[in-house]
Amino acid sequence: MELLIPLIIGIVLAFIFARFAYRKESTKFRKIIGSFLAAIIGLFIPLIIAASIMAPKQEPKTKEEQVMARLSNSLDGCPLDMKKEVKKLMNDPDSFKCVETNIIKTKDDYVLIMTFQGKNQFGGVVKNVAKAEYNSDGKFVKFID
Repeated sequence: MELLIPLIIGIVLAFIFARFAYRKESTKFRKIIGSFLAAIIGLFIPLIIAASIMAPKQEPKTKEEQVMARLSNSLDGCPLDMKKEVKKLMNDPDSFKCVETNIIKTKDDYVLIMTFQGKNQFGGVVKNVAKAEYNSDGKFVKFID
């Protein structure tokens, strides 16, 4: 029911745009294509605007949820700052491949355990594990053993 008014406005705009485009073009083919495209644009503009206005509001996240989202927010699941620090210590940083990352919430901070692959000095691919401590704001502190 909420989209009824934007739908009616869209139909009216589609008709107006299509008529305008039909009169502007010279050949029959261009008139048909132009009026069709104008009708689509006229129909969907009010619907898109209405959908963006009526989109549900995002609830503010707690600080812990924001930090967890930031720590796990990358395509491969490994935080970029931890990747950068691990690559500094590798023999062949270009061979780095993240396998898995686990986040553990401790009392005051976070511990990330990242499993990754890379080439060793002899060119063989090996798996390794890096453990890092992050503060309560989600900033990299240090590697731990």
